[in-house]
This record gives sequence, structure tokens and C-alpha cells, in this order.
Amino acid sequence: MRSYRLSLNQFFSFCGKQYDDVKVKDIRAWLASMEERGLKKVRFILNYQV
Repeated sequence: MRSYRLSLNQFFSFCGKQYDDVKVKDIRAWLASMEERGLKKVRFILNYQV
């Protein structure tokens, strides 16, 4: 649970948006930025509803 919370905090710090404003492209950009820095991708499921 701690790593899940940490990942979410890092994501929202990266995108600078509120939950309701997040788009799929924001998640993809975050994952791409982690990969560019040599970090492994976070694997968790988001129940993202449009």
C-alpha cells in the first residue's frame, strides 16, 4: 500500500493536476518520463472513467 501511495504522489507532482483533470496522455507522459530516466514502470491498475 505504501508504494501505491508513493507512486500516486509522484504522479500528481509530475502532472500538477487534480484527479478530475487527469487524462490518459498525462499518465502516458509520466510513464515515458520514468522510462527515459531508466526507472522501471509502475504497475498498478487505475479505474479511469471518462
